[in-house]
Amino acid sequence: MTELLHAGFYRLRRSPLFWLGCAGLALYTLCAMAATMRWPDYPATNAMKLENLRTSMDRELFRFLLNSFYVAPVVCAAAMGREHQDGSLRRMLIAGHSRRKVYLCNLLLSVFTCAAAALAGFLPGLVLEYAVCGSITNSLKDLLVYAAGMYLTSAAMASFLTLLGMFIPNRAASIILSLLLSLALIVGGSGLDRWVHGDEIRSVVTEDGETVVAHVPKNPEGPGWDAVRLLVDLNPGNQAVDYATFSAFEPERLMACDALFFTLTTAAGLHLFRRKELR
Repeated sequence: MTELLHAGFYRLRRSPLFWLGCAGLALYTLCAMAATMRWPDYPATNAMKLENLRTSMDRELFRFLLNSFYVAPVVCAAAMGREHQDGSLRRMLIAGHSRRKVYLCNLLLSVFTCAAAALAGFLPGLVLEYAVCGSITNSLKDLLVYAAGMYLTSAAMASFLTLLGMFIPNRAASIILSLLLSLALIVGGSGLDRWVHGDEIRSVVTEDGETVVAHVPKNPEGPGWDAVRLLVDLNPGNQAVDYATFSAFEPERLMACDALFFTLTTAAGLHLFRRKELR
């Protein structure tokens, strides 16, 4: 498996698409954060302005995971699609490598690609915020918990992309489908999240008989609510939105869901790839 990983990382290092994607993510984050410095809170001449500036920069900084989900599918699908089209996958099996090793190698490469894309959008922004503000709004503990959660979300997405990429032989179709399904996870997950956590303003009669206006959940908790919430939490696209908008109030639960999603998609991919006929 070491040979496969070495060859895979060699191809990734020589991939212009990978480096262009990482550079684009870094540039986007820096431009978005620099735009907040044109607001009235910059330069920060007092504590209130400094806090407002940090909050504004954090809002752009933590979009890095969500932004990486637009780049990583293209890079991962292009790499695996090339292996299908040039016959590399078939030659690996002829050379004596097991299907399990081939699949896991591509999974590790996808995990690295997703993590690298996310870091490309995060590290430059973090350096800029420290240079301008001296710190970030979140404590070091919160930042580490968020970082761990976001890394696992990135790994879960990588597992999903590997499952797709290993079964679509056409490179162009793999790129388009991976990107569209990634967007569907984000958009569909956000819609389900609004269904689970959304509320509406209604007139409510209190015990005293008084009518008041209150926020009432659109969908009260129950078996159906719990099932949909589990689907929402398992969805890495929705988790990326949660982290980007500081809505990940239960990162430990999300990390457990990431581990479950990663395990299920990897097990399904290994099982199906054993049965797949390669041309």
